[in-house]
Amino acid sequence: MIGEGMEDITKYLEEYYNPQESISDQIISGLKAFKVQNLELESNQVEIVQIQIEEPILFNRLTNKEIETLFNEI
Repeated sequence: MIGEGMEDITKYLEEYYNPQESISDQIISGLKAFKVQNLELESNQVEIVQIQIEEPILFNRLTNKEIETLFNEI
C-alpha cells in the first residue's frame, strides 16, 4: 500500500521531468516543488518514497543510497 501523499509526490516528480537535466536534478526539482506546495512528509512516508521511486522509468537507474542522498540534500 502506498502511503498517503505518495500520489502527489509522483505527480510532481513526473511534472518536473526534463530530459536535458540529470535524473538526480529532476528528482530534486520535483521534490523541491512538492515542498513549496506546503505538503509535509512524515518520516515513514519518506521511506516509502525511497522504495517506490525506483519503479518509474525516469528513476530506475538510482540506487536506494543515491535516493537517500538526494533526500538529505533537500
